[in-house]
Amino acid sequence: MARTTGRDRILIEDFLRGYNQHIGETYQPATRPDEVERQKQAVDWIAKNCLGRILANEHTLIQPFIGEKDDAQRLMTVIAPLEADHSLRIPGKSLDVFVGVGAIPRGPDWKLVGPTVIAWFRDARLTVPEGQSVHSVPDVGFDLTLHIEKDDSPYPEGRVCVSRSDIPDDFQLVVRKALEDKLPKLAGTRADKRILLFEKDNLPRGYTEIGKVIESLKGEFPDLAKVDEVWVVNTVARVSEGCLFFLRVWPGGVTAKFQVNGRSS
Repeated sequence: MARTTGRDRILIEDFLRGYNQHIGETYQPATRPDEVERQKQAVDWIAKNCLGRILANEHTLIQPFIGEKDDAQRLMTVIAPLEADHSLRIPGKSLDVFVGVGAIPRGPDWKLVGPTVIAWFRDARLTVPEGQSVHSVPDVGFDLTLHIEKDDSPYPEGRVCVSRSDIPDDFQLVVRKALEDKLPKLAGTRADKRILLFEKDNLPRGYTEIGKVIESLKGEFPDLAKVDEVWVVNTVARVSEGCLFFLRVWPGGVTAKFQVNGRSS
């Protein structure tokens, strides 16, 4: 049974810090039931305010599609280095490289494929036409197709940006699984207020979309009636900018937001 990690603790503490300031409350972490209740599932945090009111909080990471983490590992090893290698930039030009989800299969040695892609791109970037074009990368041991968009860049030094395309339309399944896993223990916890915190560590899937998917599943999950608020924390900028963005997405759509600066882990 998964237990709260140190990173999760910091994230929830940061949420309480910003939440208190946002609504004028005094909630402070009181107990971590998931570390005490070893024989059954329990929520991540119990917090109490100065009047003794109890806030129960459960946190989970949601992916933009099923299998995103596995696909991301291959993307980061094989394609993402194009973005980090400044020698591949063309002054005054933007090169947007799109790779389809699942385009990099299991099996090949990704660490060997990466340099082959870089070597191909170093020459191809100079000859790809302006606008959108489709290219097959040779000598990688499988069919690898990249869509490249070449245009003028607002950055004098130029830039290369890697993105996914063909994202599967299975986000409802992702949210359904999260609700199946988290709602029973959150709804079953004695508390004056219950908050479900989704973590979003990627760019796909907007806040409004997340709220709409939760609302569409309300009929399947009666326990949602026992949850007061669902928030989403965007951790994409946690390392690069040292900040977290929290948005309340349910009920009623995106109705509140705040930012917390400070710690990373």
